[in-house]
Amino acid sequence: MEEVTALFPDRKIAYLTADREFLGHDWFGYLLKHSTLPFRIRIRASDCLSNGRQSLKASVVFAHLKPQQTQVLPKRRRLWGYWLYVAALRLEDNELLVVVTPNSAATAIADYAARWGIEINQPQCIDKDEILQLSYHWN
Repeated sequence: MEEVTALFPDRKIAYLTADREFLGHDWFGYLLKHSTLPFRIRIRASDCLSNGRQSLKASVVFAHLKPQQTQVLPKRRRLWGYWLYVAALRLEDNELLVVVTPNSAATAIADYAARWGIEINQPQCIDKDEILQLSYHWN
């Protein structure tokens, strides 16, 4: 991330989006402890979310969603030891898209969806060997 900010010192990054390849305790720890950069990261439907009393797979928490329905959980959930806001969308093919963010999740799904436009409309901008599917969104 330091390389990206060094390349564009005069640009402010609004948020970072990343797909499920960028998961894990260490990655979230880095983002939350060493960066003020907001993020919208997709997690797996099989990842467990805890409300402090019980832990359920995201697929169970959002099982009631019908295609094209979204839900933003009003309170943070614990994922790998970190308290994050969570939003979900049931896709047309019935797959569940779940996004976590350190701040309000009200726009998390729409923000995350912006990365699809980068991948589809600007594939030459993606160096999969270096950044895989990591996207930065500028203010």
